[in-house]
Amino acid sequence: MKEFMAYVYVDPDHPLAAWETYRGLLYSSEIFDTPDMIYPSFMLAGIVSAINNQRLAHELYFESIRQTEFPNAVSRLRGLYFFPDLDCARRAKSWGAHFIFDNLTEVGVSAKLISKLDADWITKPVISHDSGLPEPDAVRAYWRGEPRSDSPHWELIVHGLAVVWGTSVRRKCYDSIKQFNPNALGMLELARVAAQLGSTLGRATPWIKRIESNLFEVCSIIDFGDAKNPAFLDKLSEYKGPRNWADLPPNIESLSTPDTRWMNRRFSLSITQIQQWDLLKVHSN
Repeated sequence: MKEFMAYVYVDPDHPLAAWETYRGLLYSSEIFDTPDMIYPSFMLAGIVSAINNQRLAHELYFESIRQTEFPNAVSRLRGLYFFPDLDCARRAKSWGAHFIFDNLTEVGVSAKLISKLDADWITKPVISHDSGLPEPDAVRAYWRGEPRSDSPHWELIVHGLAVVWGTSVRRKCYDSIKQFNPNALGMLELARVAAQLGSTLGRATPWIKRIESNLFEVCSIIDFGDAKNPAFLDKLSEYKGPRNWADLPPNIESLSTPDTRWMNRRFSLSITQIQQWDLLKVHSN
């Protein structure tokens, strides 16, 4: 594992992103893959939720070339995104949306794999007039890590995890959750403590499930894998660190998970798109 400091913009208004940021640990999605289900990145889940079909087509095209020609590069559909320095992070403010300086935080990254790539190939794409998709040579230049100009906008796509260091952004995320999911604060505090104890209990993540042959749904799940794990429960009972007692319920039966059903989206993919991104492993109902 390679360890280093980096920067990331988080979105306090996104329920899952806010939850994971306050919890204090960010994971790339492939860490938790199993043979019958995969997890998308927050970026991909956001594209699907926004019904941004053009962006989805572009991302699937980038992924198809990565899979066939650059298999050692970290997938844009699965990895974590960071900026290597403040200059690259500040330049991303021009992207709008949640890319505002108050949402920027430092993280400590532990990476199994890293791809350092010029984001300008994505934000300023070279489009083919014939297909409407990015030119394949431009996509290959992106995956090779080539700069698009003399002033590249470097981003890091990481297979690994990151510890959120900034406290002001975590406070914003807490306030957001308190406003929209006040009944879930007890679960949130337990999830934060669990992260301190090395457990994934309370981890919130997007999930894509298969409904029919070409019909899928992006939704979210909360990890309860350690809820009955004696080793974790022993650690929890012995935990002496800080905790927000005001948010903790009197018993575990009183815990409530965040309600994110309003974010669920169903979408269809063509056979070609399914082949481009190996969705055949997605869990079936």
